[in-house]
Amino acid sequence: ESVRQLRLQSRVTIEIEDDEAITDSLRTQIEDDEIERAKLVYGALGLIDADANLRDMFAGVLGEQVIGYYDPDNGRLVIRDDVMAGLAGAFGPEQAQEARLVLVHELVHALQDQRLGLGESYDEERTADADNAFRAVVEGDATLAMLAHALRQQGIPLSAATAGIQQMGDYVDLDALVRGEKLDDAPAILRVTLVAPYLRGLQFVAALQGRGGWPAVNNAHRRPPETSEQVLHPEKYFAREPGERVQVSDTRGLLAAGFNRIEEDTLGELELGVYLGQDEPSGIDEQAAAGWAGDQLVVYQRGDETGVVWWTTWDSETDAQEAFAAAREVSPKDSGAGTERKGRSVLIIRGIPHRLHRA
Repeated sequence: ESVRQLRLQSRVTIEIEDDEAITDSLRTQIEDDEIERAKLVYGALGLIDADANLRDMFAGVLGEQVIGYYDPDNGRLVIRDDVMAGLAGAFGPEQAQEARLVLVHELVHALQDQRLGLGESYDEERTADADNAFRAVVEGDATLAMLAHALRQQGIPLSAATAGIQQMGDYVDLDALVRGEKLDDAPAILRVTLVAPYLRGLQFVAALQGRGGWPAVNNAHRRPPETSEQVLHPEKYFAREPGERVQVSDTRGLLAAGFNRIEEDTLGELELGVYLGQDEPSGIDEQAAAGWAGDQLVVYQRGDETGVVWWTTWDSETDAQEAFAAAREVSPKDSGAGTERKGRSVLIIRGIPHRLHRA
């Protein structure tokens, strides 16, 4: 409460569970429609194996990563048993400090729920892009408060860390915040979207806090960034630069050929960077994705066939040329795939017969 400058309105009860119980709880929270959407969208893009057991994959990664969580649906704060044992001093002072930071992080989520409407915000409908941006505020806030707590114990003001976003790594090993064997083995689209709210969110919220203190962070909960671009480039959030609205219309040729529109979404700069970075060791090409202006992805189905039409726009023709080159590099070498550029627009097609591409 002292670090985050918010007061809890009611006492938070902490429940202690082992890793198996936490994994089971998280498994039940993964909704069927989320699994089906992931299979459709990311399977069609070649970013995941659509035949894999995604529920087990997601649950395994989350079970490895989650050592505590706050559920705004019911106000439950759950901490893993070994963390609480560390807090009690079972493993030494260093582990006790780490456990204390975990608890700080989760208690900030309780503050967000009680004072900033986290529960109501979670229930809002968002595109994939807007959801990545929203989660960056939630997790970035809690991670920065955790860092502020650690710095305070060392007598270091938070302003020393937020003065320059590029200096965040001087005070905390950002990559060490989220790591693990199952996470490392997970597809890049899962790995990046799981890690980004913490690491990129931390840097984004640090920019807010450094500019306007914790009230600026509170305002970001009430009016979150609309796009992952605004998170990755905080100056675009300060300028309230919106994403361009892109609308893909069905063509007679596609409909006549028996393709039905079954899913549509805006994936944004973060996830587009994963698609363009399939050949990168990190799993993301941030440079090629920078300059994103807007996108809409539409998934079509015809029997067992699944196709994608993904229309993207860019800030300049130079940005579009760079994205076009990266998209061609990762495009499958088959007749159902194609990449086109015209001005600031880049069109990505997968799983659609070549004769329908011109239309």
